[in-house]
Amino acid sequence: MNRLRALVKAADDFPLHPFLLGLYPVLTVVAANLGEIQLSDAVRSIVFSAIVVVVVWGLAQVALRDWRVSAVLTSIALVALFSYGHVYQIVKPLALGGIPLGRHRFLVPLYLGASFVAVVLAWRSRSASGRATPWLNVVALVALAAPVWSVVAFLAEAAPARTEAARATFGETASSAGGPDIYYIIADAYTRSDVLSERFGYDNSDFDAFLKSRGFYIADRSLTNYTSTGLSLSSSLNLDYLSNLGIDLSLGQYPLNMTDYIVHSRVRTILEDRGYTTVAFATGYQPTELTDAEHFIRPEQTRLDALRSFGNLNAFEGMFLSTTLARALIDLDSQLHTPFTRFLAERAADPENLQREIILTTLDQLPRVAAIPGPKFVFAHITAPHTPYFFGPDGEIPAVTGPFTLQGTTPASDWLAEVPMYTGQVAYVNSRLEDILDQILEDSVVSPVILLQGDHGPEIGLDWEHPDTGALKARAAILNAYHLPERCGDALYPEISPVNSFRVVFRCLFGTDLDLLENVSYYNPHVRSQPWDLQAVTDILR
Repeated sequence: MNRLRALVKAADDFPLHPFLLGLYPVLTVVAANLGEIQLSDAVRSIVFSAIVVVVVWGLAQVALRDWRVSAVLTSIALVALFSYGHVYQIVKPLALGGIPLGRHRFLVPLYLGASFVAVVLAWRSRSASGRATPWLNVVALVALAAPVWSVVAFLAEAAPARTEAARATFGETASSAGGPDIYYIIADAYTRSDVLSERFGYDNSDFDAFLKSRGFYIADRSLTNYTSTGLSLSSSLNLDYLSNLGIDLSLGQYPLNMTDYIVHSRVRTILEDRGYTTVAFATGYQPTELTDAEHFIRPEQTRLDALRSFGNLNAFEGMFLSTTLARALIDLDSQLHTPFTRFLAERAADPENLQREIILTTLDQLPRVAAIPGPKFVFAHITAPHTPYFFGPDGEIPAVTGPFTLQGTTPASDWLAEVPMYTGQVAYVNSRLEDILDQILEDSVVSPVILLQGDHGPEIGLDWEHPDTGALKARAAILNAYHLPERCGDALYPEISPVNSFRVVFRCLFGTDLDLLENVSYYNPHVRSQPWDLQAVTDILR
């Protein structure tokens, strides 16, 4: 018993807190992005944090010759290093007497000064610092508990198995190969033209006129069925609302609990049963990557390898780097002009460069798909005009304004400043789509079926917890255009929503007996919470 007590006391006295605090910032970013990243993407960041802990602690130990005191100083240094980006993001929009507080030239000296004072106080109170070890261990463990629990719960809860009803196909669809190519092109966050005009001051009439001149029907009162990508595409690709698909909507694992419904959707199964070949593209967004498609098109391997080499950062590492003190060095590179800040800025841009290459590959290769023999189901999820803003109206690369993320980051109060970036990207997407659609129509032996949709609208100005009607309408209203055989035209109408899109296509092309569903738009303000909070907003937005 005495030996056990001695072991417990030794564990209490051993300073674990530097290692725990080194893990905390990495796991916090992991927990905030579960489902959006591969967990393996965080491995190098964890190793990097451990190396930083060892180096800083080792230097402090050489100077002080006291493990517990040097551990306290190490923990102070880690907090300063790894929390700066978070603090900067919080104070960035704040001002005092008209003077902006969120500027590196103000915040960095203040931050370093406060950290220096904390180090001096800890060093002068070496005796108290040594005795604080058990308490610091407990504080670090408590802090680490929340992100660890989130990650463990995420790993323990496998994506819910799809029900047989969700997997079922329609008996009438089985037949030999035949029929036109079917393109499902998703321009992520592309809102309706009337919203572009009324809310964002952008005239989209030229693009509408182009579509109509090429035989497209534009559903100009269309709303998405769900206001997030995974929910929207799970529904449209399975011809039904989520409540009827067997998905456990109490799980807060979005979007991975939608992945199987997108990758192995009912639409894909029906078409492959009829002899269609599936063609898909890399998207940079795991839930919409149909990697097992017969033709899965990604950036050329040589270019991809260059962007994914060992010396380059992945999307998670770019986000993590932006939460550290390196954020100031990256942002100030244009003023400092040092080799080190240039290196950091270039590495921070790696994820953005990779995602831009993915989008460009889809835009470049999509018009060439028509040359693939036989009937094809082509699924192209283009992550634009969604944030981040990779392109200006003429395809130019705009200045980077923050860390790479496929999630919107602009505060609702600052949304007007984001509008030109969004509409500029809309203009670029329009110009590329016009060329793509013309090439597809020209090269197709049989007039193709093309569904061109936004999965939802932009997040600009949207306070997810308390949305105003204008922002909510912009999020729910979508581009929804159809190129169908003439005989199908009578089934289309202004309010048609994505849940009915393939019902119309299959009824028209294959004579499948599918009734059209009521068009309902659901808003999901708590996309990561439990339970899911889906609110019907159709009547509010009509």
